[in-house]
Amino acid sequence: MHHPAPGADDAAIRRTCAGVGLLAAAAALALAPEAALALRMGAQAAALLTLGLLLAAWRVPHRTRRHGRLRQHLRPRLLWHAERVALAALALWAATLALPPPGH
Repeated sequence: MHHPAPGADDAAIRRTCAGVGLLAAAAALALAPEAALALRMGAQAAALLTLGLLLAAWRVPHRTRRHGRLRQHLRPRLLWHAERVALAALALWAATLALPPPGH
């Protein structure tokens, strides 16, 4: 049975984050006239991605027993990426709060 290299899981996490980021950027471009709304949507997308990564990290120990030692590195990598995405979400929320309310 062929098992992927440890770096393959990290690359898969990055591809998933990039895909969600691309979707969020496309939606933000559609909302470009309303900067506050676009930033808020980006912050919510980043927060949802953070929750997804945390959920995946929580589920890893259950899968580790079945797949052996090759998956032991996956949980710390998921948590590392979740932390970075959470920081991006916080930055987007801060930018949202820094903008004047719509209509002012």
